Amino acid sequence: MSQTQAIQPVTSGITKGLIARKFVEMGTYVLWEKAIKPKPHSIKDVPYATEAMTPQWLTKVLCKDHPGARVTSVDFGAVSAGTTNRRLFSVTYNDEGTRLGLPTRLYNKCTQTLASRLMVGLAGILPGEPGFYSRVQPELSIETPRALYAAYDPRTWRSAVILEDIATTKGAKFCYTGTPISKPQIEDIVSILAALHGKYWNSPRLHSEFTWLRTQAQFHADIAGAGAMEQCLVGIDRSASVLPAGFGALREKLWPAYVKSMELGSQGPMTFLHGDSHFGNYYQISSGAMGLCDWQVSLKGLWAYDYCYTLSSAISVENRRAWERDLLRLYIDRLHAAGGPKLSFDEAWLRYRQQPLYALHAWLRTIGRTANQPRMHTDEFCLATLERMSNTVVDLESVKAIEQEGL
Repeated sequence: MSQTQAIQPVTSGITKGLIARKFVEMGTYVLWEKAIKPKPHSIKDVPYATEAMTPQWLTKVLCKDHPGARVTSVDFGAVSAGTTNRRLFSVTYNDEGTRLGLPTRLYNKCTQTLASRLMVGLAGILPGEPGFYSRVQPELSIETPRALYAAYDPRTWRSAVILEDIATTKGAKFCYTGTPISKPQIEDIVSILAALHGKYWNSPRLHSEFTWLRTQAQFHADIAGAGAMEQCLVGIDRSASVLPAGFGALREKLWPAYVKSMELGSQGPMTFLHGDSHFGNYYQISSGAMGLCDWQVSLKGLWAYDYCYTLSSAISVENRRAWERDLLRLYIDRLHAAGGPKLSFDEAWLRYRQQPLYALHAWLRTIGRTANQPRMHTDEFCLATLERMSNTVVDLESVKAIEQEGL
C-alpha cells in the first residue's frame, strides 16, 4: 500500500433531505472539477479522475519507495462504470523504474461523477476499499488484487483506488452468471470466505481498529431510506419472468424478513465481511486459483451473509441444490482451520437459510432502480442472478426461518 489516511466511518441514514443537500454540495464540487480540471500535486491530494493523474503525481505514488525511479509518461485506456468510475491506464518509467520492474499496467476506481459520489457517499461505503487495502489485505493469504494507492476525501467524497491490472499480471478472467463453475471451483471460493471469516472471527479489532466497518443492521439503516422498499417491489415486477412458483406469496413478507435478517446478522460473534460477494466479484487467475475483488462494501457481521450472497449468485439452481450441504460442511471445516469455531451443522444450516435475503433485495433494487440512478449491471445479468437468488429463498424457506425468530 502506498497511501491512505486515517480511516473513519462515514454514516448517512439516507433521507430525501440529505439527498437534496448532498446533491447540491457534491454537484458543486463536480461542476468545479469539470471546469477547472485540477491536478493532484501532493500524495495526499485525491485525484478527481484517472485522467487528472500526471507523471509527476504518479511518480510520488508508484516510486515512493524507489529513489531514482520516476514515471515519464501515462497513457489512458478504456473506461467503464458501475458503482464507481473505472479506467485502465499504463505508465512508462525511466531506466531505473524499468530496471526495478515497477508495475506498468494499472486500473483506477474513482468517484468522478455526481452519481457515483452520491451512490458511494450516501451508502456510507466511501472508506471501504481504503480501509481494506491498508489494514486488512496485507494480513490475508487469499487471492485479491494488489493496491498501489487507496484514499478518499471525506469533504468532497472523491476517492481513488489504483490497482494492478490483474488481467495482465495474473491472466485473470472475471466471472458472471454465464460462467460455468465446477464443484472444485466453488469449493475454492468457499475456502476463500472461510479463510477471511476465520481470520477475524469475533476479533476485537473489528470494533477498535477497523473503525470504518458497520454492522449489517447499520448498513441497512444507511441504505433503507428514500424509496428502497418501493424499488424492491418494482424489481419484483421487472423480474417476474424468472421468479419461481410460490415467490408471489412472499411479496409482502420479504421486506420485514429482510430487515430482521440484518438485525440477526448484527448479533453474536461477528467477523470481517466482504459485503458484496456476488459471483461477478470473483475471478480466476492463470494458475486456476479463484480470487475476490471489489472490497468497497466491507462490513462486520454474520459469516452467513457473505456465504449466502456467494452461493445464491454463483451456482446454477440445480447445482446449488445438489451441492449446498457438502459445501456448508466444507466451509465449517475450513473456518475452523482458519481460526474460527467448529460450528454445528444444524446451527450453520439455520443461519444459511436466514441470510439470503439481503442479496435478493440488493439485486431487486438494482433492476428496480429509478431513472436517475446509475445502471450498475445489465438487465440480463440482473435477471440471471435474481433467478438463482429467488429460488434460493424459496427452496430454503428463508422467510419462514426468519419468522420463527419473531419479527
